[in-house]
Amino acid sequence: MTSVWEQLVDEILRALWEDDPVFATACGIHDYDHRLASLAPEAVEQHVATLKRFISRLEQQNGSLSRDEDADRQALLAWLKGRVVDWEAIRWHLKEPALYLDHALYGAYLLLVREFAPLPQRMECLANRLRETRRLLEEAKANLVPLQVPAIYLETAEETLNGAKAFLSMSVPQAAEQLRDDALRREVLRAVDEAGVALNEFEVWLQQQIAPKAQGNFAIGTDLFTQLLRDEHLLSETPEELETMGREILERTKLEIAEVAHAIDPNLPWFELVERLKTHHPPRDRIVETYAEEVAKARQFVLDKGIATIPEGEQLRVVETPPFERVTTPYAAYMPPAPFDEKSEGLFYVTPVDPEEPREVQEDRLRGHCLFALPITVVHEAYPGHHLQLTIASRSPSKVRKVLGNNLFVEGWALYCEEMMWEQGYTSDLRVRLFQLKDLIWRAVRVIVDVGLHCKGISFSEAVHWLVHEARLEHANAVAEVRRYTASPTQPLSYLTGKQLILQLRGERQRREGSNFSLRCFHDRLLQAGGLPLPLVAQLLD
Repeated sequence: MTSVWEQLVDEILRALWEDDPVFATACGIHDYDHRLASLAPEAVEQHVATLKRFISRLEQQNGSLSRDEDADRQALLAWLKGRVVDWEAIRWHLKEPALYLDHALYGAYLLLVREFAPLPQRMECLANRLRETRRLLEEAKANLVPLQVPAIYLETAEETLNGAKAFLSMSVPQAAEQLRDDALRREVLRAVDEAGVALNEFEVWLQQQIAPKAQGNFAIGTDLFTQLLRDEHLLSETPEELETMGREILERTKLEIAEVAHAIDPNLPWFELVERLKTHHPPRDRIVETYAEEVAKARQFVLDKGIATIPEGEQLRVVETPPFERVTTPYAAYMPPAPFDEKSEGLFYVTPVDPEEPREVQEDRLRGHCLFALPITVVHEAYPGHHLQLTIASRSPSKVRKVLGNNLFVEGWALYCEEMMWEQGYTSDLRVRLFQLKDLIWRAVRVIVDVGLHCKGISFSEAVHWLVHEARLEHANAVAEVRRYTASPTQPLSYLTGKQLILQLRGERQRREGSNFSLRCFHDRLLQAGGLPLPLVAQLLD
């Protein structure tokens, strides 16, 4: 019999899925696959009212909940509060054009990449969503306020529009060619044309109506940043304290990476050594196979070493990145299983090198698959990182843990796994350690830049400078990173902050349990919490 608590969770999730059909598709709920969300002013107002109503009901829950249920209640409450900040205080829908484009693109993308139903059924829904693109972009025109739109957000929108055009002109027609039903194929292609016209009109509108007046400030300010830390992530630390942590770890890691680089080659600074080592990569025709071999190796190590329990029947397939995704995924990416889909399978995408590209471009892409960076990518994305955590979460009896993941835990866990697997002897190759420490420097700089952009008034170019000169990112990649940071406050700091919180939890358990401490038991208990905010995970561990 369904409890009162379970009924409330069902009611909340159903309302969220109805308001955001793309979120529903991502969760494996397919009642709304033919729709996109409405972001008309009255719909946004109604959505915020719904969020607040559920917040009030969750806050009024009596003390009859179990410990796990109350943790879920607090997690759901935190997630809803974070969304209210997004809609009512930051008000992204008034200043971020890419918000609308991303929603439409992701909604179509999921229907292509997730094989939850026969292709004709998914393509029919895709055609419906493409037809809704014009309506969504008309709502964008009604919402966006020129003086509130930062100029940098227009650059992001332009890039997103280019990706959308490539997706519509190549990927959807490629899928449509597989249809045997000529009428359905024509319907899909007509929808592609309609969406393409709507996107072109929206691009012109942005250039004529928004660009001349775009003067918005991307910084959300210290008060809202602190509110997100407190309400959504349940953290008590201030932005200043997190920045201090980032700076301390940055300096400590710079000392260690210098020592590791000296041990490998005493004549080169670490960043030059990294560039030299990138010439070690798989053959062009064995890139996917090399990742698959590393995935199998990491999985077996987790089993043999007793790092964590791998659920029975879990599946992760290493496949070539779909052609339509390769523009935005130059190397590798992970697609988690949808928690409510019958087929619980993760996909590890690896982007092959196009032999038609110029030789220098091919060589640059091959360097991105460096053999000493590849194991870190696999640990982070697959075992025991994202795939293991999100597969366990997708099988949780708690619907809250199935669908909601807090960035600090999800990204913090994956970064923690990079360090933990080194500690456990997954590899002893100092060249792999060098690349791991390089990435740790990058994550530390993210904390400093995240706080700096939104709380301390550092400029876009200053943030790029930090990434180029401290983390040694290529300038173009640094610009793309900072562009994303301006529209995702608290997300960039989640990796390192989450990792440090997990290390703190592990240290506390080791001190309490002494010789009885089991790393596997610690990890298993940790992962049973799904992706709850880490302060709630700490309560459950106690």
